[in-house]
Amino acid sequence: MTSCVVSLFFLAFLCSSINAVDPTGLKLRITNRALNILRDIGLEFLQTLVNRPFDFTPLDARLKCTIRRLTLTRLNPDQVDLSFQQGSGLQFEIKNLNFAGDLEREVRLCLWREFNVDEGSTAFGGAGVSATIGVKLSRNRQGRLSIEIPNCVFRADVILTQSTGWIGRLVDILRPVLQHFFNTQLCPAVQSHAVPRVNSMLESISMAMTLYEGLGINIDYSLSGDVTVASTFLDVPFKGLVFRQGETVDAGSIRRGADPVFRESDRMAYVGVSEFLINSAIMSVYSTGVMAQAQTVTGGAARTLRALQLFRQPSRMNNPLSAELEVTEAPSMSISRNAGMTVTARARVRVFAVPARREQEQLLSVSARCTVQMTVAIHGNFLTLPSGNVDCRIITKNSIRDALVKPLNGLMSTKLRDFLRDCFDKGVLIPLPEGMGFTQGQIDYQDGFMVVGGDLTLTPDVRKKMVQDFGR
Repeated sequence: MTSCVVSLFFLAFLCSSINAVDPTGLKLRITNRALNILRDIGLEFLQTLVNRPFDFTPLDARLKCTIRRLTLTRLNPDQVDLSFQQGSGLQFEIKNLNFAGDLEREVRLCLWREFNVDEGSTAFGGAGVSATIGVKLSRNRQGRLSIEIPNCVFRADVILTQSTGWIGRLVDILRPVLQHFFNTQLCPAVQSHAVPRVNSMLESISMAMTLYEGLGINIDYSLSGDVTVASTFLDVPFKGLVFRQGETVDAGSIRRGADPVFRESDRMAYVGVSEFLINSAIMSVYSTGVMAQAQTVTGGAARTLRALQLFRQPSRMNNPLSAELEVTEAPSMSISRNAGMTVTARARVRVFAVPARREQEQLLSVSARCTVQMTVAIHGNFLTLPSGNVDCRIITKNSIRDALVKPLNGLMSTKLRDFLRDCFDKGVLIPLPEGMGFTQGQIDYQDGFMVVGGDLTLTPDVRKKMVQDFGR
């Protein structure tokens, strides 16, 4: 159960190299209100071990000791508790566990030929088993998250065996020794086998995930600092740097904002997002060159532009008009307590007459400053940023172009809103176990970052799949 629950818990924590001065783009808080979900999954995993056969083979090829069938027929704890330990990590407590099982064995010794040394079975059981296991979270030399078990106690009040075969009869005679072995050597066994398994799993988890597959844009989920543990919560800071695959990003050139700070622990989980994450995403998208769009001009903007064309391009009055919108520098996003999330950008719109089978001719080129009020929402495991009000102000000192400001402002605002929707509506993945949903609560905007609080959900099908995955 220990390796199962610990493994599940740390699926949330994708980890790699850590730099103490890295900004924190994304921060996750798991509170003690979510521990019941993890505990219940661990209990379900225990039940998958009942009536499930296990086979073992020896390391020494000369001694063929085969446990043909090891089956747990009962595994019932009265109480299992999971809690946070201040400044350390997690603590598991199991009280009054009763278990029973059957073991069939065969021992053969290979010298010049095989000798059948013993063959038989053992029915075993235990009662009044209690365990306390403390799991400490730390960073290894490679900068990855790892676990230790500094505090471990197992104790069984009763160990029973009933065996056949001469080795089995010896086991029955040495039952008090077996009980002593259980009470003193089981913890070293957990430290030797469960801990390396969990750390190996943590080593295998990638620190990067694809954000926009078509653009080759990924997000770095490496840890940006130490995990903080209190009695009611656990905070995990992620770098949250969005980058293009194969390119080196200068984190110092990105508007950082402030590292997220959590002020409450009333919900199951909290997600903090700083300006750093969203600005790195905007810069990555901008560097792809996709912040330029062309579209045919229709409606009121077209009628206004035709009036200008009458003076500048009278011979092209029947040609279609095309507008090219280009963001001329990487937009910048800010988060504040009063204004929420605001994106500012500089853009240029150029209007062309597009005759058939001839080179297009520019009719107009103007620049604008645009302000976008963004909103935040969570869908499943994704933090989405649907754009809200877009307001573009054209920069002009020409009296003729002044008359075009209103329709062109509307044209630019519409095009920029459509572009932002395509780029950011998919959202940023929240680092939680696959299939675990996040139900959005209240959004708290602060200067330089925002915090979204909510509850975790897990459907029966997803719960079953997670238990099966850990049982492999």
